[in-house]
Amino acid sequence: SIGLQRPGHSGSGNGIREGNEGCDEGEANNDNGACTTSCSVATCGDALVWAGNEGCDDGNNVNTDGCTNNCVPAA
Repeated sequence: SIGLQRPGHSGSGNGIREGNEGCDEGEANNDNGACTTSCSVATCGDALVWAGNEGCDDGNNVNTDGCTNNCVPAA
């Protein structure tokens, strides 16, 4: 995402995708959203639950615990 740069801000979280950032939505960056506060695109396995898209995310590769590798709570 590309947004408007906030005056006096540069780097991660400024609303402009720069360098190795996967995304940058400025103040809308959220660890429960599509673009995390570290300017990374939310993905299954990043140990952050993307609200509305993942039911869980424990950040590991164990498919037999409480959260599957597809970020769905185990039955």
